[in-house]
Amino acid sequence: MSGRRATGYVAESTDGLIQMDLPPLIECKDTPNDREEIPIPEIAEHILHLADIASQIPHLNYDAPIALLISRDMVDAHRAAFSVKEAFGYDVCDFVLNNFYVDDGLLSLPDVESAVDILKRTHIEGILRLHKISSNSQELMDSFPSEDIAENLKNISCQTENPPLQRSLGIFWDISRETFTCTVSLDKKPFTKRGVLSTVGSLYDPLCLLAPITIKGKMFFRNVINMKSGWNAPLPSDLEREWHQWWCSPKELEILNIPRCYGSGTTGKNINELHVFSDSSSEAIAAVAFLRTINCEGQTEVSFVLGKAKLASAGGHTIPRLELCAAVLATQIKDTVIVSLHLDINKV
Repeated sequence: MSGRRATGYVAESTDGLIQMDLPPLIECKDTPNDREEIPIPEIAEHILHLADIASQIPHLNYDAPIALLISRDMVDAHRAAFSVKEAFGYDVCDFVLNNFYVDDGLLSLPDVESAVDILKRTHIEGILRLHKISSNSQELMDSFPSEDIAENLKNISCQTENPPLQRSLGIFWDISRETFTCTVSLDKKPFTKRGVLSTVGSLYDPLCLLAPITIKGKMFFRNVINMKSGWNAPLPSDLEREWHQWWCSPKELEILNIPRCYGSGTTGKNINELHVFSDSSSEAIAAVAFLRTINCEGQTEVSFVLGKAKLASAGGHTIPRLELCAAVLATQIKDTVIVSLHLDINKV
């Protein structure tokens, strides 16, 4: 997927006043065609640092090829965050750099006072505005003006019996139960290769909570992709019942609730153990990570952290080889979790 590398390139503004050194460029065979984060004029009007130039931003051309991707973790791209490090605190800088996902800031703190403090220090007038705030604490919500609160939480108490679910990056958070849950609504698409692909691809599941469902959908698509029919031609009717059963299955996961917190909390003198399991079959490989916490009283709790499932490579691989592939996947998950959790892991 990658080829030649080149260094020494510079990105320059159209007026030539601003220059930024680029990291090493890597030649790729297939550049991801992801345009979701490209600001269009209508979006730029609501972003503080783009609002003044929104009228100068051209409309998105969906036919234009993507020839260059610049990683969001470039040091110079985060210069604004580092510039406020001394003025507003290291924790604010860390929050902006490491706890923002696209345009959602996600943070968990041990008490309301700490949460209110860091949010108010991060809300820098004219530079960064935090809004659509949601929390499981009514005290925190009351610390901010109504216009900064999430639209579906205004004028209601977050301690009501069934408050609206909060959503970020495909994950639904029940703030009253403190759990992650699944709410899946699949549009009815034509029973064609194109319709199957569109339906299966519409399930966004970053934590892999839906893996038992999504992997079966991918298996079904792989079975039909090699059929000698066009993308818009109806698929054989004898497969329609199997497809309908799969299409209905995500609804059954709406009763699933995964606790948001790891155990009773991961502060204090807890012993934290990361357990990662992997397995494979002739059709798929998978791995999952759990955090086992042991508090000072010897009480043990186990919490789901992250999973991953992939279709097994087609074409003559033995089960022992696929088991090794699953073990590699487990190692990758372990590395991701250790870097992301910011916890002292005592044992893996």
